[in-house]
Amino acid sequence: MSATTTTGIIDSPVGVILITLAGNRLTGVDFCGEEAPSADSLTGDAVDQLAEYFAGTRREFTIPVDLSSASDFTRRVLEATAAIPYGETRTYGEIAAAIGMPGATQAVGNALGANPVPIVVPCHRVIRADGSMGWFTGGPHIKRALLDIEGVHFPEQQALPF
Repeated sequence: MSATTTTGIIDSPVGVILITLAGNRLTGVDFCGEEAPSADSLTGDAVDQLAEYFAGTRREFTIPVDLSSASDFTRRVLEATAAIPYGETRTYGEIAAAIGMPGATQAVGNALGANPVPIVVPCHRVIRADGSMGWFTGGPHIKRALLDIEGVHFPEQQALPF
């Protein structure tokens, strides 16, 4: 028997976010901009923890995350990314090395682009080898805002693709 899927929206400093849960496991975090999709308002741990993160009072998430839809490679990338501490960054190359594939920086970038639960698995903390910010699925303005919350600041002109 599969878990019941629930979707809901939350407002955040980076716009409306669509949250998807399968039972109590987080399966999706999607940036919707300013236009809210048709969904219910959510309550519970996922919403509370995200609100605390945006308020600057949460540094780690304890929400159970379901990455079962990700490939083995993507799951390894996301697990290595989840280990990056709040307020710190790693390069695409450092993530590739951490999973034992030091030449796979572009593949790491592609895997991060497929992250179903950004923020909770903090792909925004992965930057380019030259120290510039790099890209982010939700757009560089969201990556910059998330890093700003964590005290990591990048000038405007550093919003370049990986």
